[in-house]
Amino acid sequence: MAEKGSLVSKKTVTGRDVLRVFWAFSRPYKWYVASILFCNTLNEVLSTAVIPLSFKYFTDIMTGASPAIGGLMHALFIVLLFIAGVRTLGLLVNRVALELTNYFEARVMASLESTALERVLDMSYRYFADTFAGALVKKIDRLSASFEVLADLVMSDGWSLVIGSVTIMLVLLKVEPSIAALMLVWSVAMTWMNAWIVRRRKSVDAVRAALDSESGASVSDVFSNATNVKLFAAERRELRSFKGLTRKVYDATKRVWRLTNQADMFRGALFVLLELCVLSIFVNKFTRGEATIGDFVLFQTAIAQLNTRVSQFGRIIRMTTSSTANAKEGVELLESPQEIVDVPAAKDLKVRDGRISFQFVGFSYAGQAGLRNFSLEIEPGEKIALVGPSGAGKSTITKLLLRLYDLRSGKIVVDGQDISHVTQDSLRRAISLVPQEPILFHRSLKENIAYGKPGASMKEIIEAAKKARCHDFISKLPKGYDSEVGERGVKLSGGERQRVAIARAILKNSPILVLDEATSSLDSQSEALVQAAVRELMRGKTVIVIAHRLSTIMQMDRIVVIENWKITDMGTHDALLNKVGTYQRLWEIQAGGFAKHAE
Repeated sequence: MAEKGSLVSKKTVTGRDVLRVFWAFSRPYKWYVASILFCNTLNEVLSTAVIPLSFKYFTDIMTGASPAIGGLMHALFIVLLFIAGVRTLGLLVNRVALELTNYFEARVMASLESTALERVLDMSYRYFADTFAGALVKKIDRLSASFEVLADLVMSDGWSLVIGSVTIMLVLLKVEPSIAALMLVWSVAMTWMNAWIVRRRKSVDAVRAALDSESGASVSDVFSNATNVKLFAAERRELRSFKGLTRKVYDATKRVWRLTNQADMFRGALFVLLELCVLSIFVNKFTRGEATIGDFVLFQTAIAQLNTRVSQFGRIIRMTTSSTANAKEGVELLESPQEIVDVPAAKDLKVRDGRISFQFVGFSYAGQAGLRNFSLEIEPGEKIALVGPSGAGKSTITKLLLRLYDLRSGKIVVDGQDISHVTQDSLRRAISLVPQEPILFHRSLKENIAYGKPGASMKEIIEAAKKARCHDFISKLPKGYDSEVGERGVKLSGGERQRVAIARAILKNSPILVLDEATSSLDSQSEALVQAAVRELMRGKTVIVIAHRLSTIMQMDRIVVIENWKITDMGTHDALLNKVGTYQRLWEIQAGGFAKHAE
């Protein structure tokens, strides 16, 4: 079931849904749409009725079939002047239509892209973990590109086709009803054939669009892991895999093109038959004195125009089907229900003391063990450490605090406020997180450090960098704080990335601090420097630290031992060290390792 306020209520997006969504984004510009349609209507009437009739009259004057009022040259000059005026008017009207179309389509495309991005950014942590970034980019790009194609097809090509075809039929009906009837039968036959082709293409277009998304996701995955590809000498393997995908896309595309070529051949054969029939009718009437050379010019012009429009109709139908198929994934993206949403009238979190309470929390990942009736009280300003073996649930606890996942049961309370009842933005503004694997934006160091505090002064940025012990290495870079770090921060070492992330948290200065293996990528010397900054950062804050390096948590107020998704012990470092249990065992393993290394 789609969430409240969605444009489409169905789970499976159809072509009708795509058009409905596109119209919803176009509605604010309805007067532009009406003006574009008016201009295109006027242009079609001029080109399919006024101009052909003018050429018929011009030809009849030259052949003597119509009287040359005021003399032959004078009459021809007047007709030519009229044709020039009509052509000029048509050019001006067409220019106005193009300007209006450019304005309208550019704004709707921008709105579609920004709305799709907003929708994606509102998705849950789980959604991003399960979705290829490259596939998302392709879906958003194809959504706006499909709108541009469909808008052109409907308002320009499609609308002009309908208006032009009707105008041609009305003109022929007035001049020669039998030819009008013959062309009508031919048009119906061509329409039926194009509809049949569309039905044949629909499933092929959907498969091609899905394969195109898959190939985009594959490329993004390879680029994101370019280092691994090189380290494992897997360039040729990845290339073979990608070629396999592109081969599937090619095969699907080839099937579509084959159907198109077959339709064009059939249409061409029917056009030859139509032209012979029209010529036969004209010769019969001409020999009986019931038609003029001007009528022949009119008939030929009408046939050529109708054939062009019917050919366009086939192309319009094919492109409409293809573009609709391309847009479906984007519309599905717009209409995907959000896993984590703010409750109606959610208020901002107000952190006064920083007391955190996990109350009988229940949570599990699909098909896995998880937290059951997990409870933990963290006092204001208390600094606790979560320790235990990998996979015990330590990082999950902090993700639940940040509401990256919703609970199955129980609640988490900050200063008496249930975090499920406050806005997600205010919750995350109140918490600074330094993750185990910090990922930076492909932007300058200055922008990365100031990300948690937009508008921070350069003085504040430098001060935070100094506290995180990264000012020295930044100052040595050619562009200093304006140096770009590369995608995901690849231009920096692991330790440098970690220190930049710590500087970012220092500048954000939230009342609650979460350090998830925050010093894991630092060498011993860098760790000692950063620990001093971290101690300063933790002052006056409620702190949760996750660390496998037990040396980093010795000074915590309380250490909580997590095993198999539950608390098995807690206390100070000294108290736990003197108690037989997991903490003592982990300490002995690490201390033994240090001693062995010293030997």
